[in-house]
Amino acid sequence: LADDPGLGKTLQAIAAIDALIASGRARRVLVVAPANLVANWRLEFRKWLGKRTKPLSIIVAGAGEAGLHDELKFAQLAAPVDEGSGHLLLLTSYESLSGHGKPLRASRGVDLAVLDEGHRLRGMGKLAEGVIQVPARARLLLTATPLPNNMDELYSLVTITRPGRLGTRADFREDFAAPIAAGRAPDASVADVADAEEASAMLQEIVGDVMLRRTNEELARGLPPKTTMLLMCVDRRRCSVRSTPRCRMRRWRRRWCGLSC
Repeated sequence: LADDPGLGKTLQAIAAIDALIASGRARRVLVVAPANLVANWRLEFRKWLGKRTKPLSIIVAGAGEAGLHDELKFAQLAAPVDEGSGHLLLLTSYESLSGHGKPLRASRGVDLAVLDEGHRLRGMGKLAEGVIQVPARARLLLTATPLPNNMDELYSLVTITRPGRLGTRADFREDFAAPIAAGRAPDASVADVADAEEASAMLQEIVGDVMLRRTNEELARGLPPKTTMLLMCVDRRRCSVRSTPRCRMRRWRRRWCGLSC
């Protein structure tokens, strides 16, 4: 999910998690985010799902939480699932998953893994390895960063969410990265440009099957026209220090608008 910032990627992810758990299609869910966003995710779950009849069972690892050691929390999520075990959602950071997620990596994994700020994984370093080694029936990667011009990074992001979708890295470079790079070169021939356009169109079709990206321009088409209101500033020194905001507003309306309150 690669929507522009401000279009509600977190809310969409929470809605998807709630729907999958409610339908019984997901009972073990892993949400991974940068360490400084773990607390924010917890607040977002509370904000959007806090009033549901049956609240989600959420445990947090790697955010200074008291109670079970992080590794025991991962082991709790990795425990065998049976019909009567309900559901469990583990909210953690990439660093905690990398350092303490061994029980989860050695298990049958989770039904859904949600990866926030997924562009941090595009280098396929230690954090990305920690994520990929966790078996998951499905992965949802959130990023507000546009598709990178670096083809290797694009390959990494798509492979994390849908392993094997772009084949091996060598095949990807031969079929897509090399032709596109040749077509963008200053001395590219007409044939090179044509090959690059064909490879780019095919790549967009393949990536479009696993990526949803909407921009603020698309959102603006469904909104009413913007209305701009010009308000005159009032010298606060004219107002009594002890007056309330409501009193100040009434005086402002009488003085500048000629309106009665």
